Amino acid sequence: MVAEERGARREMTYGMLGGGSGAFIGEVHRKAIALDGSARLAAACFSRDHVASRKTGQSLGLADDRVYPSFETMAARESDREGGIDFVVVALPNHLHYAACRAFLDAGIHVVCEKPLCFSRAEAEDLGRRAKDRGLLFCVNHTYTGYPAVKEIRELIHSGAIGDIRFVNAEYASDWLAAKGVEEANPQARWRMDPATAGKSNCLADIGTHVEDLVSYATGLRISRLLARLDTLVEGRALDDNAAVLLDYEGGAKGFYWSSQVAIGRDNGLRLRVFGSR
Repeated sequence: MVAEERGARREMTYGMLGGGSGAFIGEVHRKAIALDGSARLAAACFSRDHVASRKTGQSLGLADDRVYPSFETMAARESDREGGIDFVVVALPNHLHYAACRAFLDAGIHVVCEKPLCFSRAEAEDLGRRAKDRGLLFCVNHTYTGYPAVKEIRELIHSGAIGDIRFVNAEYASDWLAAKGVEEANPQARWRMDPATAGKSNCLADIGTHVEDLVSYATGLRISRLLARLDTLVEGRALDDNAAVLLDYEGGAKGFYWSSQVAIGRDNGLRLRVFGSR
């Protein structure tokens, strides 16, 4: 985009679901969106507690009438409002993703959703159809593919610099759930370890998805079959806090993924190794 076009571009406005007091990823989204000044937060439903949600809104400079008591209300009112939001960021616990995305897509509003997108493939495909039918942008954010180093890796691989890919080794290691009982003190840990709110998986769905997204983006490889082991290494948990996956890719390459939230001494340690014939 040339400077004249960039200068003439209208500032977009967006809304946020979740991301209130005590949340983690909402603030990350707000800071990231603010980097280039192309969009401004204008509406939100930060919490099921409307009083707490309004306090968060006030701290961020939002008008009280654009801090809503529910995402359903927000979708309806922002859709009808002159100068309503251009898109919404869904940063809610996993079990609310499908209903929230559906409400905003049906209201004609573009959607950016945290991962994992849904609880089932059927839900994801339904959302995809709704977005396509309405001509809306609908995406799941996997931030690591935006880094220049990752784009350089992709370019090297696709240029043939390493030859034919033989083996991929990728990992995402962290330690924030290493301590037993962390769920009792940390609401973020609590809902992520509850199948009712997190879904069928915790670790693999939360950070393991970043591994596969990074590999597929950088290499273009598609999985043909896999063997996965989901571990619960801290006693008493209902969902996985560590996962290992063996993979075969189309074309014959092999791979191994490891994701962990109990790897003491590691903090968001995302690594990718791709070995080729050269």
